Amino acid sequence: MGTFWQDLRYGTRMLRRNPGFAIVAILTLAIGIGANVVIFSIVNGVLLKPLPFRDSGRVVTIWETDANRNVTRGTASAAEIVAGAIQDHDRGLIVGETTFGKGLVQTVYPLSENTGLALTTAHYYTPSGRLIQRDYANVSLYDYYFDRPDEEKAATANREVKLTDSGRTEYGGGGITPDVKIDPIKSNHFQDSLLQHYAFFNYSKHYMVNHHPTKSFEVDDATMQDFRKFLDTEKVPFTEAELLQNNDWVRSSIKSEIFVDQFGQDEGLKIRAENDPQIIKALELLPKARALADHAKEVIAQHNNARAITQ
Repeated sequence: MGTFWQDLRYGTRMLRRNPGFAIVAILTLAIGIGANVVIFSIVNGVLLKPLPFRDSGRVVTIWETDANRNVTRGTASAAEIVAGAIQDHDRGLIVGETTFGKGLVQTVYPLSENTGLALTTAHYYTPSGRLIQRDYANVSLYDYYFDRPDEEKAATANREVKLTDSGRTEYGGGGITPDVKIDPIKSNHFQDSLLQHYAFFNYSKHYMVNHHPTKSFEVDDATMQDFRKFLDTEKVPFTEAELLQNNDWVRSSIKSEIFVDQFGQDEGLKIRAENDPQIIKALELLPKARALADHAKEVIAQHNNARAITQ
């Protein structure tokens, strides 16, 4: 206690001798304490505090889908269940790439210190009994996520065989293999450079300052010239040859970002979809998907009639 009073008297004398230094020290402490309080509040509200829902760990997203289901290498979990069910019942064609293959059910057991143990307790299967989960035995975490096996060889190698309602062969144990495989278009160096510089995102903000586009907006030559000036101002490297070679992609990207800014995320995604090769191919295959569904209904009806006769 005596030491405390000595330190207090010493601090008071220092404050009188050098008030400027003392004020800076007090402000520094106040800012530090305030910053810690703000950071903790954000972390607690976003990461630690549970969501304001009953059984928040079971919150899911539900969406509408067309007869053709488009899938990519990143499609996983619930989306794979939907795609697999459509495929098993021949209700549509699956178009795109082999999906990720994530079909684990985990139960979280609470532990001390606000921690928990996530234990795998079940697997997801499609209606025909196909396992969705990709094999992860003897595979590193990096390879599991990033070094995917050759899809052509992995599509049928050592995988379980199941039949759809109309008798088509499908394979389990490695995600959902599409009925029609379509590889995405790989970006080139110029496209990667523009994206890394957030060129389209930043240009849309610049453009919207003096423009109010309607849904009939198109990227004309004047807009492209303005985009060139913007790239020069932002010191984003480009050549006229690169712009010419990627003309359609650049115009579509500009229009998409402007639509996101003006009309919202959904409208911007619609513009992207207009030039997506997988979506374009899926639309072309809609008649084939309908024919498949009709054929499946005929096969199921024949099976049901045969059962009724035998009974």
